[in-house]
Amino acid sequence: MTGWAGAWDQRAVALVELRGTATDHELFESALQARGWPVLERRGTRVTAVTESRAWYVVELRFPGSSFRAADGGRMHLELMADGLGLDLVVEAVDRVERARREPPLWEAVPGTPGRRPRRYADTAVGHADRARRIRAVGEGPARALAARVLPGAPVPRSDVRAVPALSTRGRTALRPRPRPLRADLLLPASLALIAGFGLELRSPVSLVIGSLLLSAAVALGTVVTARRQPEQPVRAVALRVAALFVPAALAAAVAHHFAPPAVWLALAVAAAATGVLAGLGLLVRHATWRVLLPWLVPALVPCVPGLLPSLGLSVPAFYLRPFGIDLEDVDVPAVHAVRATLKLIGCTCLWLLAPAMLGYLKHFHAAVRDRWLPYLGFVLISAYCLGTGVWGLALAPAEEAGRRAVEAAAAGRTPAPYYGIKPEWMCVTPVTELAKVPVEGGELDPRKAYVLLGDADGRAVLWDAQAKAALKIPLASLRLVPAGAPRRPCG
Repeated sequence: MTGWAGAWDQRAVALVELRGTATDHELFESALQARGWPVLERRGTRVTAVTESRAWYVVELRFPGSSFRAADGGRMHLELMADGLGLDLVVEAVDRVERARREPPLWEAVPGTPGRRPRRYADTAVGHADRARRIRAVGEGPARALAARVLPGAPVPRSDVRAVPALSTRGRTALRPRPRPLRADLLLPASLALIAGFGLELRSPVSLVIGSLLLSAAVALGTVVTARRQPEQPVRAVALRVAALFVPAALAAAVAHHFAPPAVWLALAVAAAATGVLAGLGLLVRHATWRVLLPWLVPALVPCVPGLLPSLGLSVPAFYLRPFGIDLEDVDVPAVHAVRATLKLIGCTCLWLLAPAMLGYLKHFHAAVRDRWLPYLGFVLISAYCLGTGVWGLALAPAEEAGRRAVEAAAAGRTPAPYYGIKPEWMCVTPVTELAKVPVEGGELDPRKAYVLLGDADGRAVLWDAQAKAALKIPLASLRLVPAGAPRRPCG
């Protein structure tokens, strides 16, 4: 873990007191070394293998996570390590170490007299300026000294080398704020603002109140996050900037919700939710100790997926056929539609990913550093609820409801809509032999009535009698099927 340069987000310094024998101190120092946490200072009485003593350590910690509650996170990381080793450890003080918020401007070492800005832009475009030395310094004098300094392995600077502000600085040579990347802390308030916009569009007073409350919560949470990232700025100015960003975004979401087709804003909402879920999953992977297993575990599971696709997809048409009283074995479903149903079922199952994503956010905000039972109990309950809602509520229950609507449509004399490869059609049935010799399973065949052909399998056709509400299974070799012009009229 220590070899991965991007493994740490936060840095803290802790003062801890350790009581124990020399073995305890050796275990503690070895654990710190294994995690890449250096000991900055150690003081205390001399320890032996048989006598206990007290020693104080100043330890530098590096760990992933948000700057919010970072000091608590560092304390819990130390206590978790001590609990795992059975050490008598007291974390007396922890403080987060912050990087300098401003950095020197960027300079370029240019031999001779520098050209005008258009000429420098042209040199940059064709690559001539790529060989210029880049310098960060607080003024022209230190920058000129660094430009003339000889670096090992680099070309010796010319005697007339000069330092000029880089083109990206636009001539500004004062200290500038250090650029800070967008963190996951801002995803939640931004998502709340967009959801509030959807609520503001609705004309119900309750929805307007909920949307206004969500927008206020988004602005407040965004203000807290931004103020923590920029403590030198007044809180009022930060709140105004956040409101100026979130309120138009919410209004734009409301306008899009009003004018765009439902499929468009639904796709946008799904995309926004998917972005938040993927961010949470990324945070979970970042905090997981099993991160080293992923490079070989995922390729090992990929070959198992194609074998599961057909069996997963056939459950959707199977539930569609339940109101007809028909088993899936009685109707052949084309492979293309089985794959479509599988993709739908997998997409609905992905709702379960909300649970690990929430666990990832809890770990990112240092709320689940220790393996306590409450977060994991919530993880299990939310997993079960999301999995049930996704599989049953969004895939299987709608399929069964579509089957009920198809039964009602057939009873009313209408043609039911196709559903994942099952295409009901009204047919007039004419036996090719004597009616008494036609094998019929499930009822009696009346050639004067029109039946709904649901499909066939293994040489047997499945006909739905809308009047008797029964399914007839008849060999195709015994029938001649002709599309019915009017389901209400007698055939023949």
